[in-house]
Amino acid sequence: MLDTISWGEFLKDIGTVLILYYGVVFIRYFRSDFSGFLRKRSKRGLSVSFDRSENGTGVSTMQRVGDLLLEIDQEVIPKAQNKQELIGQLRSILLRSQLPDEPEIRGILISHMLLASKVRHLEITKEELLDILDES
Repeated sequence: MLDTISWGEFLKDIGTVLILYYGVVFIRYFRSDFSGFLRKRSKRGLSVSFDRSENGTGVSTMQRVGDLLLEIDQEVIPKAQNKQELIGQLRSILLRSQLPDEPEIRGILISHMLLASKVRHLEITKEELLDILDES
């Protein structure tokens, strides 16, 4: 009977049995640790204002970020003649936007403004943008 089973089939079956065994052991003994890890990770990654929660105005924070980026692209960057003028306009628009000070939102704003300023050859630095965001 053992002559009819090839080594490949034997190793595949042993691997399947081991995966099932350790899966049961993991679920039995580490379920609470794993679910706690998933909950903490989802809170850390998604609880930041990118959900659809509204913050008093009836508009989600992500929608406000999108509107701000659109305003920067259409009104601020095309009208700026030099780097100093761009920095001043960005400072005023960010002061009135009143977005929450979240690292994810700051990252989106910084990367977008760096790219948009390079297109217009008004290349501002990341440090200058961080200073603007720290003021607002």
